[in-house]
Amino acid sequence: MDPQDLGIGRLFERIQDAVIVAVAKTQRIVLWNPAATNIFGYSASEALELRVEDLVPEYLKDQHRTGIVRYAETGHGPYIDSHRSLELPAIRKGSKEVYVELSLSSIGPEGGIDSNERFVLAIIHDITDRKQAEKELQESQRRFKQLFDQSVDALIVHDNHGRIVDCNQEACRSLGYSHEEMLSLYVKDIDTNLISSEGRQRTTEPTLWHRAMAGEPGTLAGVHYGGHRRKDGTTFPVEVHVGSVDYGGRQMILASIRDITERKRIEEEVRQLNKDLEKRVAERTEQLKIAMAKQQEEARERQRIEQELQVARLIQQTLLPKSAPELEGYQIAAHYQPAREVGGDFYDFFELDDGRLGLVVGDASGKGIPAALVMANTRSVLRTVAQRGGVAPGEVLAEANEILYPDIPPNMFITCFYGVLGPSSDTFTYANAGHDVPYVRHGSGHAQELRARGMPLGLMPGMPYEEKQTILQVGEAALLYSDGLVEAHGP
Repeated sequence: MDPQDLGIGRLFERIQDAVIVAVAKTQRIVLWNPAATNIFGYSASEALELRVEDLVPEYLKDQHRTGIVRYAETGHGPYIDSHRSLELPAIRKGSKEVYVELSLSSIGPEGGIDSNERFVLAIIHDITDRKQAEKELQESQRRFKQLFDQSVDALIVHDNHGRIVDCNQEACRSLGYSHEEMLSLYVKDIDTNLISSEGRQRTTEPTLWHRAMAGEPGTLAGVHYGGHRRKDGTTFPVEVHVGSVDYGGRQMILASIRDITERKRIEEEVRQLNKDLEKRVAERTEQLKIAMAKQQEEARERQRIEQELQVARLIQQTLLPKSAPELEGYQIAAHYQPAREVGGDFYDFFELDDGRLGLVVGDASGKGIPAALVMANTRSVLRTVAQRGGVAPGEVLAEANEILYPDIPPNMFITCFYGVLGPSSDTFTYANAGHDVPYVRHGSGHAQELRARGMPLGLMPGMPYEEKQTILQVGEAALLYSDGLVEAHGP
């Protein structure tokens, strides 16, 4: 069929919207312009093989069939030749749903063509983008309403006359009004500091209200500090963030209100604290003068003590071996570095009979002069007992414990490891009084602990000390140390 047959030749050629003509009885499409191809994706030849209901979503087909059958039979329909256009979903090629706006008109053939055939003319405009924008706007409004209702701050929307048009539950709760009562109020009824609308008109400076109405919706105009009046007449301080908002298509003022009663209370406390602080500073200044004089005296006393400690350190170092002994077949080295000027760690070498060598490393609890004095006493006792001859390491520690126990200061003790090296047999016999466990590194690189049970010296009388023995092979090394090694924080 040609558009001229239906008298729409010029319309069909010039209109930019989609034009579809179909036979009412069969729904067969007989005319299809290029704009229809753009909307529905079918070429003209493909479209002429379709029926109108092929463009209708499945859930609307029953309603569509009822309407077009009625028109085919009676020539009348609820939307035929109506002044009101329809907005409906439609199906394009590939089953994708689009939204269209269409106007339906009855149309008949001209000339000698059978006039009993009824045709429907549909002029269609694609409104998919508009519908998507409306959907996004509705979703935005829904989210705004959700945030509006759930906000922990009081929110009030009012027009340019100050009439309240909406508020959230927090606004009702904080002011003591119901929602219906709030909508009958003006902002001036609750805000004790606002300028009236007449006052706003007289003022020459732009007010916060002016800035809000002049700004784009969604922008913040500024912050207002003032007071609000509750229904019962009581007032409270508030911080109000004022901005404009698009509310139902109209530009309105949105006020976000926060009760700052607690903040004001804290600020007052801070001001009082500052006053108290000024008073205390004055008092403290006087105290500092006294303290500085005292510090100067204490500095002189510390200097005297440091000199005494330096002397004590020199005395202590004279008690330690000046050098490591030379023993055929062995290399012996020692290093000593106290944590303070005077410490409780010590070591010593005892030359015994039969060419044997006694080695001792110990640590008196605590630091400073008390530990150094206990260390010096312990070293003297160990040396005396060990060099008496024929006394095994375990016996040396047990006898030293009995001598030290009566004279050791309260809450002090000595950990000590004592071993005897027999160079002729390469044996190393040892006992341990609660000291850090020494190690022997074998030629394979494996390290072996030299463990032996025993309590620290000076804690309890009558303590036994386990005695053990190992063989030192060529290339092996033994490490004896105090807890200063494992507690060190730097090189």
